[in-house]
Amino acid sequence: MTVKTKPFRDQHDKILEITRKIARFLIDNEELSANSNHVNKLLADLSRNLQIHLTLEDTALYPIICITDDAEMRELAEKYKTEMGDIKKLCVEYFEKWQSSFKIKSNPMGFIKETNTLFNLLNKRIDLENNELYKRIDELFK
Repeated sequence: MTVKTKPFRDQHDKILEITRKIARFLIDNEELSANSNHVNKLLADLSRNLQIHLTLEDTALYPIICITDDAEMRELAEKYKTEMGDIKKLCVEYFEKWQSSFKIKSNPMGFIKETNTLFNLLNKRIDLENNELYKRIDELFK
């Protein structure tokens, strides 16, 4: 049985690309307000891509890793899966809160602050997955 991490890494790249597009609007309240409809569409795209990625990890990646003979790998995968549950909850709350351009326009500073916090969390998580978890998976399933 082999596991390929390239599709998951490609999904990470897409998620990061969308966050960079949104981040351009997080510098100025007026710019953000003027482009709130566009930002809202980007958020919807980000939410969709995150949901697809998390679903694929939960259904295609973690189950395979959890049946491997490598106890250390199983433990690492379980740790990542558990941590992702907390991050997933934060993402759901965030996307529910900022689901309309009106909400973004009505509190641009709050949106900017929460978005930067979420993006920092996602960036760190993606970096860890790419450089620790996926690297180990690639080594294990050569």
